[in-house]
Amino acid sequence: MTTPADRIGNLVSSGKISAAEGERLLLAITPSARARSPWQAIFNPFERFGGERAAVVGVVVCALSLGVGRLGAHFNGFMDVHLGEGGEVPTLGTSLLEQAASWLAPAILFWVYARFASSHGRLVDFVGFVGLSRALLVVVAFITVVLDPLPPTGKDPHITPAIALLAITTVPLIAWFGTLLYTGFKNASGLRGTKLVGGFIGMLVSCEIASRLVLHLPH
Repeated sequence: MTTPADRIGNLVSSGKISAAEGERLLLAITPSARARSPWQAIFNPFERFGGERAAVVGVVVCALSLGVGRLGAHFNGFMDVHLGEGGEVPTLGTSLLEQAASWLAPAILFWVYARFASSHGRLVDFVGFVGLSRALLVVVAFITVVLDPLPPTGKDPHITPAIALLAITTVPLIAWFGTLLYTGFKNASGLRGTKLVGGFIGMLVSCEIASRLVLHLPH
């Protein structure tokens, strides 16, 4: 007798639905899905909704990033946030390029790797999980702008209460960002084992390098 889970597995293996869609369907028909803990929802929200909705959230996150950029925050890398020297505010063109480099380019790289490793995965799922995850970096950027931990120009850098508070408040957010990237990549790609863990680590490095290369393009 073919069970609903078997039928979903066949749909995934035949490529008719993505691995992420298959997992969401399995969760929908599993009674224990209703009893999922809040922690699971916080660290793996991608099991509850599809890439399309996550991508819409990513667009909102991009808009918020542009707004924080007007306050002097730079997103000059896949995992990097800092303030412009002397309170420099990036131009709108620079901010848009930063979003392309830190959101769209990494999403495409994650997707290319997943397609190469498993032949599965929809681009929208990767755009969605990277965009949603970056909401944590927007919060980090806003906290950085508010605390303004940089010493005045010409003075030697040293540990200040602002820097200490910045570390205390943002390190957990950055760890959360990394966790969302991992769970999002796992759901979108359907990978397991070495291909998942090794690929994720390799893609973090590759995405950081690629984002910086994009930002150094003439513009």
